[in-house]
Amino acid sequence: MRIDRDVSETLLIAIFFLLAINTLLVAGQLWQSWNSARALERQTELMEQAAKQPDEPSDEETETEQPARSNIQPSSVTAIKARVTAYTARIQETDADPGRTAIMEKPVPGWTCAVSRDLAHWLGGRIWIEGVGVRKVNDLMNERFKRRVDILVGKAKEAASVTADERRVIFLGKG
Repeated sequence: MRIDRDVSETLLIAIFFLLAINTLLVAGQLWQSWNSARALERQTELMEQAAKQPDEPSDEETETEQPARSNIQPSSVTAIKARVTAYTARIQETDADPGRTAIMEKPVPGWTCAVSRDLAHWLGGRIWIEGVGVRKVNDLMNERFKRRVDILVGKAKEAASVTADERRVIFLGKG
């Protein structure tokens, strides 16, 4: 009986440590998610502030007197006007494998977006879309489209409700 008691005590200790490790891992993932969400919210806020400022200096401002728009370096930011549309991850709207993007990631509604092939150099980076927020560029559109961004949504009704407007799109960089 002594052996059974030792085994059961060892099992209880092992289970306790596994639960503790699992709890720490979950807490770490929650902390990382929370920090990522805060960083994305801050980045979106900065991009919205930059989008509200005029592109051209007014008569009173000169090139040297312009205030800083945000903490993002101008050399790493590219801003364009592009037609923004929406799509769902269905075979009718994608290629034969709607479960994978052009960079072999799983598409995530509300995060994934596709760009036209003239903007393919943005693949793997992040963009800010006026009125939408920050999205990850991890898919490409059909080659017939130019200067377009297609945001992934969850349902066909959501995609239909997105108007195909020209919006300011800012490339935030890769990584």
